[in-house]
Amino acid sequence: MTSTALDHQLIRDYLREFDTAARGLPAAQARDLREQIAAHLTDALQPDADDREAAATPSRLGAPAVLIC
Repeated sequence: MTSTALDHQLIRDYLREFDTAARGLPAAQARDLREQIAAHLTDALQPDADDREAAATPSRLGAPAVLIC
């Protein structure tokens, strides 16, 4: 199985936090936004990234609650 940036624990935590923050959005909008964020994270982060890199990449996007505003 091929590993991706989305397999990193810190990235999974970030996306889980996004899912929680996006509960108030219409389902299709939340899904589309999550897919865009996941695609960006996949493009921006190597699968073998260390914790420092994995934490810095989503931090540049901002807190998930801010992304849904």
